Amino acid sequence: MAAATGARSRPITGGGVSGGNAGSCQPGKELRLAESRGTGIPRIFRTMADNGSPTPGFDFDEARSYFRVTLPAHPEYGALSALREYAYWDALVESRFQDALRDARSHSRDRGRGR
Repeated sequence: MAAATGARSRPITGGGVSGGNAGSCQPGKELRLAESRGTGIPRIFRTMADNGSPTPGFDFDEARSYFRVTLPAHPEYGALSALREYAYWDALVESRFQDALRDARSHSRDRGRGR
């Protein structure tokens, strides 16, 4: 994803976060998608560390008019994802093979009956 014009990557280390525009959080708070106690970012760092995941990344512009969070996948997720992908394609190929085999047998029976 491309960064917005004038965006800079700023390190956030999981400590308290200050500043920002508290009013911009109001809709998120009302929908229970955001909170205002300042515990969210430290919670992200703690949960990612407890899970063994890589450190999250935070990007925002000088005016702090937005921020973007990158939550890297757990190292084992890649292996699990590859196994799921393989199982999916294996099942799909097997299903199509069985369909083709069934069609071939049906066609062969039909030819044997003079159709």
